[in-house]
Amino acid sequence: MKSWASWGLMWGSFLALWVALDTWMPAPPWRLFSPPAGRMAPMPPKPVQVLGLPEAPNASTPLTTADVERLDSVPLSPSWKIAGSARAWFQLGTFFQKLEQAHRMQVDVYHWGDSQIEGDRITGALREHFQKEHGGQGAGWVMPLTPAPTFAVRQSTTGGVRRVAGFGPRRNAEARRLPFFAVNRFDSASTWTLRSNPMARAHCQTWSNMALWQAGEGQWDVSPRTTSSPSAAAPW
Repeated sequence: MKSWASWGLMWGSFLALWVALDTWMPAPPWRLFSPPAGRMAPMPPKPVQVLGLPEAPNASTPLTTADVERLDSVPLSPSWKIAGSARAWFQLGTFFQKLEQAHRMQVDVYHWGDSQIEGDRITGALREHFQKEHGGQGAGWVMPLTPAPTFAVRQSTTGGVRRVAGFGPRRNAEARRLPFFAVNRFDSASTWTLRSNPMARAHCQTWSNMALWQAGEGQWDVSPRTTSSPSAAAPW
């Protein structure tokens, strides 16, 4: 058989198979839809349910209608409800009690965890929101050496600076008691330089006060770049 005849027979077979499938096979779902002739009527709003006040577990003073405004809402899905042990409920209730008692007082928020937090991605967003809402500025809690560099500030170290973690085969018992699960150890000739990061969030680029947290004995000097004379050495 000639080549052109073979090609014609093959394409004819494909065409016959296509016609047969289109004729006898059920139509796909997207072909069953036909657009309406006119505009569709708007759907009526669904009725809402006014829920009662939630119970505050482990609260010394229960909430009343004068404390909380009643809101129109729909029932919460069971999978969205907070569940936990009695210990978890106690800690959560204690947190909200302390939060109510701290009204119009200074509240320090400590947030730490994996590299997304150490890099100031998640923490930076929370801190910027709090500073916009309640005032203040600064970079928050910063360590000289972390597994992921932070965007909050630009920093550099010289000399013998090393990081000791509270986990892993060489975990340090002292570091296990600290929030970051790590400590930074400085030799006598080490320096730690901090400066603002233009890529940081708006309220994070300038600050006027700074606190240095340390453990052990030693001596340190604070030398602001904007002044010609460093501050006097202070004991640790």
